[in-house]
Amino acid sequence: MTPEYALFIVLIDAVFAALCYMMVARFLALTLLPDTLTSGKLRALAKVNQIIFTILSPVTPAWINHRSLELYALFWLFLIRYYLLPLVIGYDIYLPSQMPFELAISELFSG
Repeated sequence: MTPEYALFIVLIDAVFAALCYMMVARFLALTLLPDTLTSGKLRALAKVNQIIFTILSPVTPAWINHRSLELYALFWLFLIRYYLLPLVIGYDIYLPSQMPFELAISELFSG
């Protein structure tokens, strides 16, 4: 039986899930696509990511390459989603596939 989450839990988790997926998308775009394709199209995404990088700058080591900042931010966002949000909001997670946003999306497509 899958757990049922309240709407506010899914919405809060959806914000963090969107940030995680934006980090993955930007990392993949910067890694796999040439710089000429990614320079103009990712400006809005880069602005949002820059806010996250600024927030994480106190805990970011100096030796991390600028190309891997997205993965480092993704690591912290995932830790927040998996450990901190369930503790603060008060719900249980046993697997990453049981996170509220992913569970809502899977139920939406499974029928």
